[in-house]
Amino acid sequence: MARTTPRLGPRAVFGRARSDGVRSFFDDHGASRYAFYGYGKVAARDGIDVLLGERPEATNVVLPAYLPYGIVEPFREAGLEPRYYTCDRSLRPDLDRIEELLDSGSLAVLFVQYFGQPQRREDIEAITELAAEYDAYTIDDNAHSALSTLDGRLLGTFGDIGITSLHKTLPIPNGAALFLTNDALSGAELTRSAVREGYTKADYRYCTRSLGRSISDTPVLKRALSTFRRVNGHESDGTNQVHTDSEADPREIYESTKGPMSRLVLHVLDRTDPIDVIAARRANYRIWDRTIRDLDGVEPVFESLAEGACPQYYPAIVADPDDLGGLAGIAKPWPPLPYELRDEAAFETENFLASHLHTLPVHQDLDLRNRASLGVDE
Repeated sequence: MARTTPRLGPRAVFGRARSDGVRSFFDDHGASRYAFYGYGKVAARDGIDVLLGERPEATNVVLPAYLPYGIVEPFREAGLEPRYYTCDRSLRPDLDRIEELLDSGSLAVLFVQYFGQPQRREDIEAITELAAEYDAYTIDDNAHSALSTLDGRLLGTFGDIGITSLHKTLPIPNGAALFLTNDALSGAELTRSAVREGYTKADYRYCTRSLGRSISDTPVLKRALSTFRRVNGHESDGTNQVHTDSEADPREIYESTKGPMSRLVLHVLDRTDPIDVIAARRANYRIWDRTIRDLDGVEPVFESLAEGACPQYYPAIVADPDDLGGLAGIAKPWPPLPYELRDEAAFETENFLASHLHTLPVHQDLDLRNRASLGVDE
């Protein structure tokens, strides 16, 4: 099928801009067709409709059990039954379980690029082959890091469709993208894609808050890292994402994301050097890695930082979540699992990870170069 431009909503924005900005980075790393949204869940919902347009008889979708409860809502809204497959402690998918769950009613298999680290190429290829046996599609969920690549190709583009969340990598109020990689889907109508036509009061408020953080919060974060103490019971990663101990209704979370992408996001995308962002995050990740490996009762999730990864967080497994010691107030558990999976024996690993896997900030505004400031002896 010849390539065509997807039919978009009236306020959608497509294509490249400045040669050194994020959109150019997308184009240069294999993301030739994408559209913008306020949040990744809405991008996923549009993508689901694209796939259902080709497979309207589909009744289920195969998802990893280790994922936040909110991402399931777009699939439920589309009338699809979620079927969950397991993973191991290194977040590698259980391919045998995926094969068991697939059937003629399966629309797609979704796989996640956790914390900006790419899944193994052989696992992605195996999932693609399994899905093809049942005429199912693949969805590359790269919500965690908009700038990560695998073998020079942008994460999010390894499925028939894919998503990424811009605001989890950059200091912006919202922003997500849907990638259309399968040529056969390139003429699809994307009715939910939208960017605001102008700036709003919310944009100006966000800029004001960001300026305030740049003046006062960075020293607070440094002091927090220096003493490993609790800071107000939560920790911001600098990208408008704040961990909290409370949970909202997943449907309410999903409904709250159904708005257009801020015009401010485009301004930031075209004035951000992706190489600088990647370098800073990788440097901070490595400092955490050296620090964590010296601590008792804390285990790195990944053996190493992949070559093309732009990490969202540094993930580590803590032996005793109730006694974080110096990590209290900085390390936070991830994710809140779908309710139907909690305390289920079949998902023992996922429940263990949901309470024991904790994330540490690596955003580019942090300065972790002085290892002594982390409270760990040289």
